[in-house]
Amino acid sequence: MDSKYIPAADSFIEEGIDYRRIAASVAANSITGEEFRDRAEKLLIRFFNDEDKQIRQQADDVFGKIGSSDLGRFIDLVWHYLKSKAFYDDDAFFFFNTLKDASLPIHEFVIHAAEFIIEDSAHNESHHRQHDLFQLMDLLKHEYAASEKSPEIRRRFLDIIDKMLEKELYGIDEILKVHERE
Repeated sequence: MDSKYIPAADSFIEEGIDYRRIAASVAANSITGEEFRDRAEKLLIRFFNDEDKQIRQQADDVFGKIGSSDLGRFIDLVWHYLKSKAFYDDDAFFFFNTLKDASLPIHEFVIHAAEFIIEDSAHNESHHRQHDLFQLMDLLKHEYAASEKSPEIRRRFLDIIDKMLEKELYGIDEILKVHERE
């Protein structure tokens, strides 16, 4: 994209939902390119909170484009996502899948996601939330086991496990098996 077209693209984005859908898709697909990365990231942050579910979904597809080894370049984007309508209201499949093989410490992301999903699961029986919880279980098991030498992080994971036990959430037995082995 030539930078001289940016003002025109911006005006189209403001004109309607169809243009925002296109822009969300383009931003998600172009995030790994260096030339317009900052612009793509700003648009994605905006689109994570769009009222239109399809736009949010196209924006969070970015996590299917970012490689797990590349996630460290997008920490700010991750935190915006975790605080967005896209994370709170929609499926987080690509996000959790990217975290699974990340080459950087992810415990803070997992803890934040777990705290929200555990609380939300008590009120929201939706299919996507159950799927998120299923994906989260593997991350919790892995991160809990990895926290052995970090007492403060381990305590935070134990607090999450306690909350899951209180709410009798599906999958807690798998995490308890990891704990029993230690």
